[in-house]
Amino acid sequence: MGMALARDVATTLEMRLDSALVRIMPSEGVAYQLDTGGEVSEAELLGGSVVKRRVFWEGVELTIRQEVGGFSVTERFAVAADGSEMVVLRRIEDPRGADVEAKLVYTRALP
Repeated sequence: MGMALARDVATTLEMRLDSALVRIMPSEGVAYQLDTGGEVSEAELLGGSVVKRRVFWEGVELTIRQEVGGFSVTERFAVAADGSEMVVLRRIEDPRGADVEAKLVYTRALP
């Protein structure tokens, strides 16, 4: 499951901030909206698994921490000062010890 989580990368990613919410629209998959207030929330996934999620700001970085099936996935989103790109640092902690880290870089699309 850890490698599947590591390979789950959108080729394009659109994010919109609205007050205390962030809306994430990956090119592959389904768009979703998250509350950035820092409270832990739970959601049931297809197949009956439950994901626990916490979304919060650390300075100017948005952090999303999710736990499902013994795995923990932390993603930190940071936008370059000039707005030209967004870097996502993803860390997947595998309960068997096969942790994975990835750095995803998205270049801003020109209007």
